[in-house]
Amino acid sequence: MSIKSANIGKINTEILPSYTGFLKQKDREFLERVYGQDFDVYTKALKQQGVQGKRVLDAGCGFGQWSVALSQYNEEIYSVDCSKDRIDFLNFSIEKFGLNNITTHVSFLEEFGNYENFFDHIFCYGSLYLCDNWKRSLQNLINSTKKGGIISVMLTGIGYYQNLWDHQKNRSQDFDPRTYAFQALINSVADNKIYSGLPTVINFSDLEQFVITLGCKAEKSNDKDMFYERFYNEFDCVYWVKITKC
Repeated sequence: MSIKSANIGKINTEILPSYTGFLKQKDREFLERVYGQDFDVYTKALKQQGVQGKRVLDAGCGFGQWSVALSQYNEEIYSVDCSKDRIDFLNFSIEKFGLNNITTHVSFLEEFGNYENFFDHIFCYGSLYLCDNWKRSLQNLINSTKKGGIISVMLTGIGYYQNLWDHQKNRSQDFDPRTYAFQALINSVADNKIYSGLPTVINFSDLEQFVITLGCKAEKSNDKDMFYERFYNEFDCVYWVKITKC
């Protein structure tokens, strides 16, 4: 079933109010923000990154806004997230919209190993740098990708956290941007991640060398993300990495 952009508003007007599963207040605010805008922006962002294939994995799918967008022009979508609450909401949305090409899983990316040489494309937006062991997670994603397949990964650099500190975007009663930025930077300089489940800055050079050992190549894009600046104070803010399995 194809969903017109205008019908996505039903998430806010019909689906979210009727959902009886557990959602934190900040999650409801996030969903209202995500589905309150023109949903075509997600499809455009995906096509800009060339995310297309018969089988596509949304790795760290969250509440599934990217999965729903992917389902509109790809045959089979697989959505995985460590949060059962988020997957429960996605399953509820799938049922309400009558989508029949999305399969969901609850799993940490560090433990995701259900598929091998299976996906044509893996899309990972804002998830890899949250993993407590990003190398193990990335290795699992590479193992799950077909030869010649692509993994599109969105990463944040030092500039993103400087921007967050300076402008305190999305500050709320449940979210302090400066605390978040501080914890991310502490994670980035520590030998072992101190704040579990919170970000760490993954240096592109470290990622590139790691994927080479796994028979892949990595390319860093200078294209601007649809939602964030590419640079801030001349540092990487948000950027995309294209990993190809050779």
